[in-house]
Amino acid sequence: MIAALTLIALGLERTLLWVSTPQLRQEARLGHLFIGIGGVLFVAAAIWSHRLRMPWWVSVLVAAPAVLVGGSAWAAPDSLFPHLAALLALPAAVVGLIAGMMPSTTSGGCGSGQS
Repeated sequence: MIAALTLIALGLERTLLWVSTPQLRQEARLGHLFIGIGGVLFVAAAIWSHRLRMPWWVSVLVAAPAVLVGGSAWAAPDSLFPHLAALLALPAAVVGLIAGMMPSTTSGGCGSGQS
């Protein structure tokens, strides 16, 4: 998950263009590749957390960057929408990571409300 966070952050940094030149467009293409790979890693982490029977909201928080950042980077690659989505999605993923690592005190997992 740390690798996914790093890849998305690097991809966002490379796709933030104020001036468009051929060299910067090549950097932006590499940034979109990083965002795509990071999104795949986030989806894999969300599926893994679901298979480990974590609460559903942990899987949703972990998948948020793939849906919000990756989806907006795919739909509007030359806009700031992916960067704005990252302001919400990346902290949510960190919360999901921390919640997934907390020890469970009930049989249903952390915060599931089951006893």
